[in-house]
Amino acid sequence: MKLASVFALSISLCITLQAWADDFNRNFYSRTVSAAEANSVVLKSAAVLEESYRQIQISLPPALLREAEAIVIIPNLLRVAFIVGGSGGTGIMLIRDKNGIWTNPSFITLASGSVGLQIGANASDIVIVFMQRDSIQQIEQGKFKLGADIGMSAGVVGAGINAGTDFRAASYAYSRSQGIFAGVSLEGAFLDIDPAGNQGLYGSPYNARAIFSGRVQTNATTVQRLKNILFRYEQHP
Repeated sequence: MKLASVFALSISLCITLQAWADDFNRNFYSRTVSAAEANSVVLKSAAVLEESYRQIQISLPPALLREAEAIVIIPNLLRVAFIVGGSGGTGIMLIRDKNGIWTNPSFITLASGSVGLQIGANASDIVIVFMQRDSIQQIEQGKFKLGADIGMSAGVVGAGINAGTDFRAASYAYSRSQGIFAGVSLEGAFLDIDPAGNQGLYGSPYNARAIFSGRVQTNATTVQRLKNILFRYEQHP
């Protein structure tokens, strides 16, 4: 009898989680994002990189960024849990073009869910560094699952990691909580392009391929600030 009750409760929780996820998706993808809101996300993403640069001895290694093909920054990823848990946030993604220059950013979302005995809430900044071009092609095609569609590893830390280091994983993930950067596992989380965010920044819901191709331009000072910090970071000896 107890086993049947636990099974029924598990099924009920899964149905509830799916209903919440469906409701979130409907509201999220039908929302509007203002230019001020979009630029705020870009500015916060730049601040995450700048803070990492200040703590370069214990954060993302510049050698990793120099070999990276793409980077995702999700400022203030929110994790909430009360029996049914989950996390979600909006950020930006940049890739290298054919000349090795960082493109303008596309907005992107990260979301995951879980069921278990848990309670609490916290927020942290997430940085994901992609090392392979085929990862970018999968991202451009839409939602995909980290760890399943793209292999990943918890990020290595420290400025002592030199150029020429064999970064074997397809991607590396970092989390910053209370000012400290550390490697983190994001397997099972989903990444998806956010057209509402792109609408807010560029005035039209461009897809990632259009932005990464260089066809979409912007004079936003927040974007230039982000690129300048990223360029300075990877130039660190």
